[in-house]
Amino acid sequence: MNTEELKQFIKTHRVIEQTIDGFWNYINNWKTDNPDSFLNAFNGIDPTSLEVSVKKISLTINFLFEDEYVQSYASIHHNSTEVAVYHYLISFNGECIDDVLSWEVLD
Repeated sequence: MNTEELKQFIKTHRVIEQTIDGFWNYINNWKTDNPDSFLNAFNGIDPTSLEVSVKKISLTINFLFEDEYVQSYASIHHNSTEVAVYHYLISFNGECIDDVLSWEVLD
């Protein structure tokens, strides 16, 4: 996949919208499924005050798992400070493979 094909993939599969929706789904499921862990992780931060913006989208070749996919990185901000990064992995058919929230911010 070259750069132009990746740009078209992003548009066709609404990667930015999928990533943002995926983040809110992740948060809501975590809050419902494990409220103690959720409250501990956010340490008093009201999730509705978070701002989500896609920072990077890349083609990833994962040699460990012998897999290829598109990965989107969303910055999670609270009070204008980046507090986390949400990683959203998408198969070449446009479906979510996996997602994870990382408390380590990216450059």
